[in-house]
Amino acid sequence: MGNGPATDPYKRPFETILDGALILDATTARILLANKAAAEMFGFASPEDMVGLNPLDYIPGEDRDFVAVLLAQGLEMDRPAPAEIRVRTKDGRVIWGSVTSALTQHEGRKATLITIREITSEKAKESALREAEQQYKSLFDGMFDGAAVLDTATSRVVLANQAAARMFGFLSPVEMAGQNPLDYIPEEERERAARLVADGIERGHLAPTEVRVRSKDGRLLWVSVGASVIEHLGKKATLITARDVTSEKEKEAALREAEHRYERLFDGMLDGAVVLDISTFEIVLANKAAAEMIGFDSPREALGTNPLSFIPEEDRDEVARMIALNLEGKGRTPPRSG
Repeated sequence: MGNGPATDPYKRPFETILDGALILDATTARILLANKAAAEMFGFASPEDMVGLNPLDYIPGEDRDFVAVLLAQGLEMDRPAPAEIRVRTKDGRVIWGSVTSALTQHEGRKATLITIREITSEKAKESALREAEQQYKSLFDGMFDGAAVLDTATSRVVLANQAAARMFGFLSPVEMAGQNPLDYIPEEERERAARLVADGIERGHLAPTEVRVRSKDGRLLWVSVGASVIEHLGKKATLITARDVTSEKEKEAALREAEHRYERLFDGMLDGAVVLDISTFEIVLANKAAAEMIGFDSPREALGTNPLSFIPEEDRDEVARMIALNLEGKGRTPPRSG
């Protein structure tokens, strides 16, 4: 830069610049000039208090060799690309600065212009973000349920956990990246599943819903799927959670089949039969033969009635006693019908 009189080329910019600025002697690397922003940043009362100081004295010991190399390079050539360094202020605080340098002249001598922008708060935020992301990843990877993050624009997997990979038959979560979950829904149910996911994205949340999926290795599974809208790497995304409920569905199906067999057997009996609630002594189940015997058009009409009400009054106490003796437990006497 120019060879103008004394500090005139620098005085006015130094008074107005927002970033810290220093002029270093190219031979001694000591400060020839500082601005007010630099003095405040380093904890000095005035820029004049910084003149003659060696900047390396304010670098933490473990960082000094690295910064010394940067400083030496800055004394020989322009370094416009910012370098992030730690600085210890006069009052002992450690701050982060983004530093650039450019060759110049000061009072006819070769010098280096150093500009410093404090980025301590940004570095703290970066550190907090990394910690939060690590905690999120640990939680994500440790979930018992399968979980995957989908890019909202493409509906493809950008992140998955080990449980999801295992559930869908992949060797690792990495192998799931780029997959479209809808490709693993049976074709006849794909439209419904797509509509559920779209509705969940629009509302911001999808309550657990059971869908069938076909894994990579061909297994047909039932999964309970939930979805919620999140932010991932600064972009809108969808978090899908999936729990394998295949065994529960199989048990439910077996139970329903057993109940149907029981009902068919019960209804097919030639003798009348009823099932009583022993706490109220009311009919909760009756077969067709019992309904016809009592005089109902269908077994449903008998539900909620007291069988003693169909016994002649003079025989009612004896029948109640006999039933009580046959009840499991203490032979609790049923209430007498009026």
